[in-house]
Amino acid sequence: MKMILFPLIVVVIIAVALISFAVVLNMKKKKRSKEFIKSTKTIATPPKTKSPPKTNTTPTTTDFYLPDDCWERVFKFIVTNKFIISNEYRNKNRDNYLILNSLSLVSKQFLSITDSLRFSLAICTPTVPFLDQLFKRFTNLSSLYLSSYYYKLDVLFSQIACFQLNITSIILRHKPINPANVFLIANCFPNLQQLNLTGCSGMSDEGITHVLRICCNITHLNLSSCRNVKLRGMNFEVLKLETLDLSCSSVDDETLYVISKYCRGLLQLSLQYNQNVTEKGVKHLVENCTQLREIKLEGCYKVHSSLLCYTQPSLLK
Repeated sequence: MKMILFPLIVVVIIAVALISFAVVLNMKKKKRSKEFIKSTKTIATPPKTKSPPKTNTTPTTTDFYLPDDCWERVFKFIVTNKFIISNEYRNKNRDNYLILNSLSLVSKQFLSITDSLRFSLAICTPTVPFLDQLFKRFTNLSSLYLSSYYYKLDVLFSQIACFQLNITSIILRHKPINPANVFLIANCFPNLQQLNLTGCSGMSDEGITHVLRICCNITHLNLSSCRNVKLRGMNFEVLKLETLDLSCSSVDDETLYVISKYCRGLLQLSLQYNQNVTEKGVKHLVENCTQLREIKLEGCYKVHSSLLCYTQPSLLK
């Protein structure tokens, strides 16, 4: 509760300051314009003996108006700054959107602005009847959280594809998924940059290879606990892939040879608890992926930590 109230208080303070500043500027502008008109009249005609009537200096409703872009900057400062401190995806977005929801109740102007600032959406089964309204309302969505969705994925993907949304991130964890759905992800969301399929059963090399081929901008791929994925069918370069998680899967040295050949831009690689990975494969990988900054090998009992010290001192087990 305190976490929500504090940003709202800050919003009120900033709003009061901005409105006061706008009122002062507006009053000065009116005063200058009247002085200018008065001076021109004085030059054109002789001065009148009667004193000018008193003008009403009471601020009107237009004096308190601030443009949308000004409010948008204030709201962005609140939800993206250090008032919300959390590393958890759902908690962080939940707190941010609690603030946005509170602000949206102030006026129609605030409602429109907060809608444009919503970039991620968690879709669950009860929200299915309202998806059309949600996608029309939140036109800047770029991230979807689907781990709590328990309906037909192909229907959902086809429905989302009907809207002009630039989806760049999908989180779909611990779900049964067939190869056709993986193909559909690539075809419906070609601009994907982050894809999390942790623990999804039914995955195949063909589906993941298709995703990497179509989604050429992908930078983060999480395939941990996907037992059937070994990436052996990949025969093309994946230039922008920086983070790859293959922990708790069934990858082996042959997978590492494929990665070292086609994913040379990797910065982070997780191979935790893959017992088929040996020192030979890791050595070949590290020697070819020269940009690699972090490799996780916890639970890879066939790999000794001294090997990493020999191949590249900056890598730690």
